[in-house]
Amino acid sequence: MTIGAMARASGLTTSALRFYDDSGVLPPAWVDPATGYRYYAGDQVERAVAIRRLREIDMPLAAVTAVLDGDPDSAQHALDEHVRTMRERADVAAAVAREFGAGAPGTPVHAAELREAIGQVISAAASGHEIPILHGVLFECRDGELSLTATDRYRLATRTLAVPRGHSEWSAVAELDSLRAVTAWLTGDRIVRIGSAEAVIRFADSAGEATCDTVSEATCDTVAGTYPDYRAMLAALPTARTHVVVERAALRRALDTEGPLPLAASDGTLTAGPTTLAAVVRGEPIALHANPETLSAAVESAVGPEVMLDLTAPDQPMTVRSATDGDLMTLVMPVRPDRAAGPT
Repeated sequence: MTIGAMARASGLTTSALRFYDDSGVLPPAWVDPATGYRYYAGDQVERAVAIRRLREIDMPLAAVTAVLDGDPDSAQHALDEHVRTMRERADVAAAVAREFGAGAPGTPVHAAELREAIGQVISAAASGHEIPILHGVLFECRDGELSLTATDRYRLATRTLAVPRGHSEWSAVAELDSLRAVTAWLTGDRIVRIGSAEAVIRFADSAGEATCDTVSEATCDTVAGTYPDYRAMLAALPTARTHVVVERAALRRALDTEGPLPLAASDGTLTAGPTTLAAVVRGEPIALHANPETLSAAVESAVGPEVMLDLTAPDQPMTVRSATDGDLMTLVMPVRPDRAAGPT
């Protein structure tokens, strides 16, 4: 089956499936050598579903592999605990659906998840107004996914949230300062509905009523213009030569420096300047230089205890992905050894 069919069968998004391929947890059954398209076998669905469930209860990547490939008794115990948690969450979801019904306008999304997604990508947006369309975050709602994307030309961050299918498809660029104001409204364990209206993105409580703590609706100004075709740019990127999984906090500490920082990945280690970090490295040894401030911002916005770095070449973008969430991705340009800011 195609990666899209596998995503629908397992509940994982296509970007998460690519992540689990690169990390070695769930490689496809076959990859077309001419196109690079991934294809999966039907008997891989069960493993994909198990991965999704284990990650939802925040198991580290190494633990997921140990559960799936290790002792059956310990694996069954972990899965039983997961089933209990999922039943509780399913009861809550059913109660929300009964309370608000399917006819309310806008696409439903969990307020806390949306706030987190905004926080993860917003730092990659351009801080100035030299290119107005980049002083914002692109929202795209289509085919059961809500994607948020931002770039300042040196970085690009994108995060995808799964949403119910069957809602109107739309896209709009949220103005940066207006969006920051809206995040203060996205609080609490509640479902909000999001949609595009003329010159604004509208956020509304599913209940449609104000509480003692919040108003029932918020709006965000939009930026006119055409956002860069980042999907074409991502599709044109060469295949990463090396994938590195490293502890996020340790890497963040190693990036607390100035000037171009040499990075070198080889078997079992990632060297960042004078610091050598333990890492899981798949692929060829590779060396390049990074702006520590730019890379640190990408690492900081990640979630979970680990990050994955996709490395291609000293003059090609490196990708920072959350090892806890395959749907969060940030591209960072390397720098020349004699420069602290500009890309190669």
